[in-house]
Order: sequence, then structure tokens, then C-alpha cells
Amino acid sequence: MPSTNTERQNFANWYTYYRTRINMIKSASGRAFSAIGDKYRVGFDVISDNSSTTLKVNIKKFDSTQKSTWYTNLYAANARGGSCSPTHYTPLRGALSKAGRLYAGKVVTGTNDPVQYSCQQNCTILPTDGYWNIDQEVPNSGPSRSPAPSAMPRAITARFARTTRRWPATRTASAGR
Repeated sequence: MPSTNTERQNFANWYTYYRTRINMIKSASGRAFSAIGDKYRVGFDVISDNSSTTLKVNIKKFDSTQKSTWYTNLYAANARGGSCSPTHYTPLRGALSKAGRLYAGKVVTGTNDPVQYSCQQNCTILPTDGYWNIDQEVPNSGPSRSPAPSAMPRAITARFARTTRRWPATRTASAGR
């Protein structure tokens, strides 16, 4: 047990904000996005919602209303149910495929289409433990023929670029054990 007040506070902070991967991802994302203003357009989705044709939060100007909606959905995400829940599996391929379909105009259209200009930069941020699997596979083990975690996002990005003639930035933040 921590012996000083500082050690106790450090432990309490870790326990509250970082003890699980979902808590760490929410804390890190919340801190990282706090400085982003309305010069950026931001949306939100969860990786387990890859068969849907909607997003939890459509991509819009990150003004105070959008920021409030985004943070509400981010912090509502939990590992045990709720309206914005991750699952016990990690469907990275489906999530990145949905991101590609989103930028290709096949998920949302009209005023909610995230692509406003042919030359705009787009980015998908995907926090993960680095291994993909689907609900029919053993969690955290991945399929027997899964590509290396670092190769899989590149392969999906290349496929997307070939079909849409756009090169999205794909960054994967790994939250290992």
C-alpha cells in the first residue's frame, strides 16, 4: 500500500483513469482532443459497429456543441454494455474497412459526408491492442492467418486508395498489456 499522500494520489489517479485499456483510451483521447478547436472536423464511432451505415457522432466542425456530443459518447463507451460499447473482440479489419467506406461516400452522404474537398486530408485514429479478431474467434488470439498488426492497416489503406484514388492517413495507437 502506498505510504505517502503523493503515492496514494498517484495510485488513485492510475486506478481511476488508466487501470484498464478502455479507461486509458478514454483518458488519453479526452486529453488529446481537449486542445482541438472548430478549425477541425471530428466524428466518433466504435470499432464493433462496423456493419452499420451510421456513425455514433457524424463528422462535423468541432465547435462547442459537437465537442460536447463527442465527449459524451467517448466517456459513455464501456466494456460491459451501454449505448456505445466496445465488445470482447477486436474487429480491426471491419473498422478500417468502414473508415474507408466512410471517406468513399458509402457510409454517410449529403451534409454528413466527411469529404468536402477532393484535396482535404482525412485521418482515422484507431486505438487497439494491436491484434484483430472477430466474435467467432478466441479473444486476444486472433485468427491463425492474421497479418502482422503493423501490416494490416497498410493493406487496408492501400486497397482503399486503389478504389477511391484518395490516401487517408491511418494511425494506430497500441494499448498493449
